[in-house]
Amino acid sequence: MLRTVPRAPTIVTFDFTPTTAARSRFSNLRFGLKPLCAAVPSERSVRVAVIGLGYVGLPLAATVAATGANVIGVDIDLEKVKAVNAGESPLQGQEPGLAELLKEQVSKGHLRASLEASAVSGADVVAVCVETPIDPTTHDPSYKALKAALAEIAPVLKRGALVSIESTLAPGTMEGVVRPALERGSKRTVGRDLYLVHCPERLTTGKLLHHLTELPRVLGANDAVSTRKALAFYARFVKAEVHPTDWTTAEVVKTAENAYWDVQIAFANEVALISEELGVDAYRVRELVNTCPYRMMLIPGAGVGGHCIPKDSWLLVSPAVQSKPELIPTAREVPGEHGRHAELTREDDDPGAPATRCGHRDPRSVRPLRERLCRLARPQSRDERRGLHRTRHRPRRIS
Repeated sequence: MLRTVPRAPTIVTFDFTPTTAARSRFSNLRFGLKPLCAAVPSERSVRVAVIGLGYVGLPLAATVAATGANVIGVDIDLEKVKAVNAGESPLQGQEPGLAELLKEQVSKGHLRASLEASAVSGADVVAVCVETPIDPTTHDPSYKALKAALAEIAPVLKRGALVSIESTLAPGTMEGVVRPALERGSKRTVGRDLYLVHCPERLTTGKLLHHLTELPRVLGANDAVSTRKALAFYARFVKAEVHPTDWTTAEVVKTAENAYWDVQIAFANEVALISEELGVDAYRVRELVNTCPYRMMLIPGAGVGGHCIPKDSWLLVSPAVQSKPELIPTAREVPGEHGRHAELTREDDDPGAPATRCGHRDPRSVRPLRERLCRLARPQSRDERRGLHRTRHRPRRIS
């Protein structure tokens, strides 16, 4: 009788160690994704168009160009186009690394700017970064710039192009405005001939490049192919996690982020008014509140400033008809009240001034709060107006 001896199993090993080129942080191999565009020999040679060269579009264009992409920036401002093509940043304020990166990418031929929407033709990815303000009277969204941009680019979009809307939108805008405009202008179907996502920016002036590459992103897409293409694109330069979701959820998330901040400011200012009425030091109240775990009360200030935060609360509530939001619209009214109270401040530059019964310096020896804090929030130019924040001692926010 033959006796069989069990054989040790054969172990087959595969070396999945990526090559040096594949180790690049811009490679999609670490995400297990297919190349962004199968029509080009290398994902690094992808062609990208950025619509709008402001505080969102310009750093995006320069950063994407640094991954080896061929980038064209489109703007209606002739001076911005001239500046970019000369390798100079048209943005005001200090933006670490942006001027150098822009100059380098322009000199290498990876980035150029144009006034013509026809320059978008042939782009694999089109990122729309235009303003989305509100009507100052009705607080309704005003999409004049967005609609104009979509109308210009839609006819020249190539089949299979990915369109990413980075502008902040009211919930429902992707479905009700963006999609119809692209399909009408391009004569193509989103999800079949064109791919559409909403990946709202999360930037702060003074830290544009850092936040562009380091902060997590929310990616709204309504079909699997759009999600895959967009994840591959953002993986080129975003080091943090990109969270996929649907269009409407992404719209709500972005506007809720800023509405949350808006409500927190209103809360801090209302507590300050109550403290003043009761004769206690509002700043000391804040310090003690924050000794309790999970409490992060903000510093009372002169109100809400900046370009995006004052409007995004209205964008969030604008489509909510049945729920009839009350808290967020009410919060929009609170910050302005605080600026009328001159006593609610400390004269930091005059520590020897006599204190009042409220624990503050003598009101006769201090500048009015409205004058002191509103001066900090008064924009000096249109560019600066985008970045001014609502509170002291905090970075200026774009969004």
